Amino acid sequence: MKIAKLAILCTSLGLCSTAFAYTGHTKCGDTGTGLYVGGQLGYGGADYGSGIKNAFNVYPVHSNDEDDLAGRVYLGYQLTTIFGLEAGYSLFSDNTYKGQSANGLITSKSRLETQAIDLLVTVGTPLTYEGFGAALKGGAAYVMSDYSHSGNGSDAGFRPADGSNDRFAPAAGASIFYKLPYNTAVDISYLHIFAPANVAAPETDLVTLGLSYRFV
Repeated sequence: MKIAKLAILCTSLGLCSTAFAYTGHTKCGDTGTGLYVGGQLGYGGADYGSGIKNAFNVYPVHSNDEDDLAGRVYLGYQLTTIFGLEAGYSLFSDNTYKGQSANGLITSKSRLETQAIDLLVTVGTPLTYEGFGAALKGGAAYVMSDYSHSGNGSDAGFRPADGSNDRFAPAAGASIFYKLPYNTAVDISYLHIFAPANVAAPETDLVTLGLSYRFV
């Protein structure tokens, strides 16, 4: 995918999800555990692979739009200063493809909508210098893909389609965050869903900037 190199770079720099344990100004005796919520917005992609042509009988893919704006909201619980659980919902921009027939005419349009629900375990080492912290996370995601395919039918192989595919897949990510006053924090995060990158199960990447709040 076009953002794969960016994602790898972000991971190597320790970019990760959610301010999970501490804030910049903690109360006396605050252990950093408890419930937290947050939202993230950034750049994401859902890779359906080159098999899209065969799946919809599209001849050469004329154009496609794979990577664009994406976001995630999440709810978590920090069990200890190191370990936590987090559930999130991600929404990606639609993938759109235009196909052409053997004679070069644009005959079809395919649109795929991608969403994912994830359940993750977070593991982190609190970093107190200048309010920074870091975490890794891993677990599973339920990927939901809705698709529609339409066109003028001028191609003998044209096949309209409309349906959905849902699939479980492993998920992993990493993040770095900065603790702010009033139990809030900002984070730069990366999340990857390991799917086979086909029309039934897209492989996704998500790089975001987020804001979280921890209840105390």
